[in-house]
Amino acid sequence: MKKNYRSFQKRLLPVFLAMALAIALFPAVTAASESDFIFDESSGSILKYIGTETEVVIPETIGGVPVQVIGREAFMNCSAVTSIVVPEGVTSIRGWAFGNCDSLEKITLPTSLRGVSDFSFKECGRLSDVFFVGEELSLLEQIDFGRENDSFLAASWFLNGDPYLKNTPCFEIFYHEDKTISVLVSIQSTGTVAISGELFFDPNVLELESVIGLDFFPTFIGPFSIESAMETGSFEYAAEFSTSPVNLSGTLPVFLAVFRPKADTVTSVRSTVSSCVDKDLNDIPCSGSEWSFSTTGEIRRLCFWGDVDGDYRVNTKDKVLVSRYLAKWTMAGSFHKAAADFNKDGNVTSAEAVVLARHLAKWTGLPYPVGKRYTPA
Repeated sequence: MKKNYRSFQKRLLPVFLAMALAIALFPAVTAASESDFIFDESSGSILKYIGTETEVVIPETIGGVPVQVIGREAFMNCSAVTSIVVPEGVTSIRGWAFGNCDSLEKITLPTSLRGVSDFSFKECGRLSDVFFVGEELSLLEQIDFGRENDSFLAASWFLNGDPYLKNTPCFEIFYHEDKTISVLVSIQSTGTVAISGELFFDPNVLELESVIGLDFFPTFIGPFSIESAMETGSFEYAAEFSTSPVNLSGTLPVFLAVFRPKADTVTSVRSTVSSCVDKDLNDIPCSGSEWSFSTTGEIRRLCFWGDVDGDYRVNTKDKVLVSRYLAKWTMAGSFHKAAADFNKDGNVTSAEAVVLARHLAKWTGLPYPVGKRYTPA
C-alpha cells in the first residue's frame, strides 16, 4: 500500500511543480475596481479612468452593465499607466482614448473590437507591444483603424501570444477616417442669440462618437445620450451666445459632431433650426445646413522592419539576405526590399545592413525601428 502511495506521490510531483511554475509565470489577473471608472450605463461607455493603478485591467461589466466602448479621452493624459487590458465585449475605442499616455508600453485587445478611432493612441511613444487575443488573423483584419495612430501601428503585434502573427509576411487592416462636421447656422443678428434645433444622420452609415461645444457659444447643450441618438439617427441641440455687443451676422459654427464611418457609401448630415431668438425673445432669421460626403475607407498593409524574407522574424537569415542583395546575388525566394529600406529613400545600402546587424547584436539607441511594424508604400 505504501509503495503504491509513494508511486502516486511521484506521479503527482511533476503536476504540482508545473502548476506552481504556471502560477509564478502567469499570476491571476484582477480587474480594476469599478469605482476607478466614470461609466455611462446607457451606452456602455467608459467616460474616464480616475484610478491610480499603473497596470489597468478594465472589467467586462460595471454595475452589471457590459463595457462596450472606451470613450473619447477616457485615459487621456494618464501618464502613469504602463499597460492596459481591454476586455472582451468592447467594440469601439474612441478618439484620443489613450492619447498622451506617454508611459503606456503594452495593450491587449479583444476579438470583439471593430473600431479604433482617429488619434486613439496619439503621442503614445513608448507603446511597444500590442496583444490581440484572437487566434485568427481574419478577426484582426476586421478592425477599422483611424488615422494618426502611428505609434500604435508601429508597435510589435502578437496574435494569441505569437509574436510573428502566424505565417503571413504582412497583414492588412481596414482604414477609415473619422468625419468631423462643423455644424453651421446662418444668423442675422447683433448681440445675444439663443438657438435650438436638431441634427440628422444615417445611423446605419455613421456612428456618432462625440459632440463638442465650441467656445464661441459658451452655453451649449448637446445630446443627452449618444445611444438614443444612434437609435433615432438624430439629436437636439441648444446654444446661446450672450456677450453684447457683437455682430453675429453670417454663417457661424455652433458645435462639432464627430462620426465614425460604418459603411462605404455617400451619405449626408443635416442640421435644422427650430428656434432662434434675440435677448428680447424676438425671432431672428436663422437656418441650418446640409453636408454630403463619401465614407469610403481603404486597405493598408502592415509589415515588420527588417523582416526581409517575410517570415515575421527578424533574425540572421534576414541579415544574410541583405548581404547577398548588396553583393548582387540572384535572390531566391522572398525578399521584401522595403523591409530593409530603413531610411525610406528607395535604396538598401551597407549602412542599413549595419543597422540590422547591430539590432541582432542587441545594440540600443539605433536610429531606425528595426523589428517594429510599418506600413509599406
